[in-house]
Amino acid sequence: MTRLPREPRQNAPAHVSGALAALPAAFRADAVTLRDYGDERGALLLERVAGRVGDAIARAAAELLTLERAAELGGYSADHLGRLLTSGVIPNAGRKGAPRIRLADLPRKAGALRPASDLGIVGATKAQVARRVVTSDSARVNDDG
Repeated sequence: MTRLPREPRQNAPAHVSGALAALPAAFRADAVTLRDYGDERGALLLERVAGRVGDAIARAAAELLTLERAAELGGYSADHLGRLLTSGVIPNAGRKGAPRIRLADLPRKAGALRPASDLGIVGATKAQVARRVVTSDSARVNDDG
């Protein structure tokens, strides 16, 4: 069908890739193509899928994170994120004494390692994750020992 359009990642959470954020628009463009070929049922189905994917992305963006979880995902310390909340740089989605950061509002530190659980290697240390990222499959050394 059509290629995924390049669109700004408006309100897409930090962990949502550009390709995933662009899916609703791509599905809608494909629906137009199907409609042009006379396939109304297929077009309606793609429009419904586009709506559901868009809703799922919006729900993920609205997820509320504790400072500790936000620190894990964004790469900044919980203390720094707390200062950003206090100064109003990031809106507090929680309440005083129980601050929360919306995933869509979470700043990402350049070069921050994703949590090991996101890489499918639960229990690995940051050093093991870094080695896995920079070591090719053919030259990988067993980190168990």
